Amino acid sequence: MIKYLHLLLLLWLLHSTTLTAQEKIFAGYFDISAGCGKGEQVIGKIHLERNKDVLTAPIPKSYYFEIAKQMDGLFKVETIFDPMGRITGVFTAAKEIKNAGTQLLTIRLKDGAQTLNEFPVTIRVVKGTLWQTLFGRYKDVTLTHAQGRMYGRKKPKDAEVADAIEQLETTGGEFKEFGFYHQNPIEYKPVGKSIEYDWEAVCNKIVGSVTPMLLQKYMVLKETLQNVKG
Repeated sequence: MIKYLHLLLLLWLLHSTTLTAQEKIFAGYFDISAGCGKGEQVIGKIHLERNKDVLTAPIPKSYYFEIAKQMDGLFKVETIFDPMGRITGVFTAAKEIKNAGTQLLTIRLKDGAQTLNEFPVTIRVVKGTLWQTLFGRYKDVTLTHAQGRMYGRKKPKDAEVADAIEQLETTGGEFKEFGFYHQNPIEYKPVGKSIEYDWEAVCNKIVGSVTPMLLQKYMVLKETLQNVKG
């Protein structure tokens, strides 16, 4: 009986070790523009499923990604932890990449010297990245047209624009009514319901009113000065 108990305990320990040694990886889509220079970042990042659980199950700082195999040495991978402790793997071009094509890489997630996972990654070298395609598709309806979502539907007065310019020059581009700049998101006490609401408020302030008006006035001033010089 004792012998069987020892065997069951051993099997349980082996099962537990296998579970803790495995991490579920998200690494679905990556692309970069053909003709890009050294250091340009690939679109897409490696994520761990347990990034969502970092508050209750922190990811060890000893985790990192490495490239185990690639054909032409075109890419490097960097391991990045954000202030919340979530881990990502970011690819950059190790040198200029001239030709379009598909690059197959083998990536390892390691904990110190121990390999936790080994998985394939495909990086597409393309004429136009997925982000460039989406930007081109939605630019007009969000930025260009007068009724666009982010065009500047509010029209601030000249005095408000002047105050905004003075504030942003003084603070280095920060809106003083929000204190999340340079703060740890976990420790930040929001003005609104949460830090996400504050981020949205600042985005709306930037693209919804002040910035488009500033840009418009800048272009008018630039044209005026050019006419004077001419």
